[in-house]
Amino acid sequence: MQRTALFIAGAILIAGCAKGPEESDQKPYSPPPPSGKTKNVPVPTVTSDADAGKKLREQFKAFTIRKRDYAKRMVVEQNIKPPPLIWEFYQSAIDGDFAETQKKYTELGKQYGRGQGENKSVVPLEVQHTFPPAMEVVGAMEMVDGWHAKFLHFYTTEIVSSIPEGSIYFGGTDPGRFAITLGSKSHEKADPFFTITQTALADGSYLQYLRELYGNKIYISTEEDRGRAFSNYYSEAKAKEGQSQDIPAIMDINGRLDKVIFNKNPDHDFYLEESLALDWMKPHMVPHGLIFKLERKPLKELPPDLIDQNRKDWQKYMALCVGDEVVKPETTVSELCEWIQAVYSKNDLGKFKGDLLYLDGKKQVLEKSAMQKGLPFSEQKVFSKMRSDQAGLFRWRSLNTQDAQLKSLYAQEAEFAYAQSVALGGVNPNGALEFSIHLSAVNRFKDAKLLVRTFVGIQKHGSEFYMRNMRQMLGKILKSEMDHWREEKEYDKAISAIEELKELLPENKTQLQLQIDQLRNLQ
Repeated sequence: MQRTALFIAGAILIAGCAKGPEESDQKPYSPPPPSGKTKNVPVPTVTSDADAGKKLREQFKAFTIRKRDYAKRMVVEQNIKPPPLIWEFYQSAIDGDFAETQKKYTELGKQYGRGQGENKSVVPLEVQHTFPPAMEVVGAMEMVDGWHAKFLHFYTTEIVSSIPEGSIYFGGTDPGRFAITLGSKSHEKADPFFTITQTALADGSYLQYLRELYGNKIYISTEEDRGRAFSNYYSEAKAKEGQSQDIPAIMDINGRLDKVIFNKNPDHDFYLEESLALDWMKPHMVPHGLIFKLERKPLKELPPDLIDQNRKDWQKYMALCVGDEVVKPETTVSELCEWIQAVYSKNDLGKFKGDLLYLDGKKQVLEKSAMQKGLPFSEQKVFSKMRSDQAGLFRWRSLNTQDAQLKSLYAQEAEFAYAQSVALGGVNPNGALEFSIHLSAVNRFKDAKLLVRTFVGIQKHGSEFYMRNMRQMLGKILKSEMDHWREEKEYDKAISAIEELKELLPENKTQLQLQIDQLRNLQ
């Protein structure tokens, strides 16, 4: 099933550093205050965890029945004979037996030839027409199982209620796809909007499924569109052979098919929960609560009132999760790191003004993923990533405008949003990595290093994959710092950076010492 990665930053290169004096570690954030009052923002009204859990279970049962009925209709219309296990699968899900449902789904995947190592070019009809809805049932089940109910209820309600009827919504991550599919009145009837995952359009069986659901109501990419996307990608990739790729091949192809749907449905509004950043989308994207709206025409700049509203929205979300006083305009990176260490590492809750449930891992019934250690912290991962994605848009804007005032405004908003992201996600190092890239690009190396080292220190539940990427990022920061100070002829500072590199990369000690000797000769 779809497993959208929330951690991509290991593949991202630090942007080139501008020349100039190093900015102080204690430089405060200076985004312009939004108009109106922002302090003491009312916390959104949410139901209790128990009440939300009951509602979600009822919602999931009704959702599963709809998916089962859809599969039955396809069996009749297509005259196919799926394995009898599929009906046992749906029944266990309807009964609320999640562990049994997961077992049956795994076995079902093997019978359908969708197990590990399978790569069939021809997908049987019984798979095309019955496996996608089963996948959505399991995806929704994992959302209900892995989240605290009150936060999942808030997440789905906040997003679903913000999207106008008849719109087309691209879900990127697993929650962005499955939780919103679950939270809609009827995914099959596009009520209240059309839901399409951003990350599976390259799969021919998924496109077929979408055409069965929506094909007579909106334009869905055809097999010709799909073939063209693959062909164009490989032609361009061959021409760029040897160059680094910003995003994986499959996401590039998915992005091309996203664009086809966007262009071919000009009468519909589009909304996005981002998986990976796609270049063609960036000029169209504006923050919209937790997610983004895709404007029909590229925007030269972001409207000031929209930026203002974005700040207010996230004050509200911060109040719900960790408290709205954690990140203020005057908060420094050092102060932020102290708070992160106190709350996420030392369990010192004296300065924590949010919901304690947000800090607690949820007991998981289902089998853990290979990447997961300890209990799931779905809320932290998701809210942190969503704020980091919005920070990424502000940063992209700052790098792609020639207007000095706008460049400064977007950079400040990016910094503020990144700070909120890392406060929201003690178990999500991606936000910290993205923030460190932003800081390094403006030569704030001490802040960048402090941030990365802070997250290395609190990753109790992180995998070795995360730790390896954090160490790699620290190495990139130190190399950037070394290069910057060497260009500025500040050789003592460059040597200091290399000494830190020697501690981080002892296997390169001899080579690094030669660089130190060269710099001392230059002195």
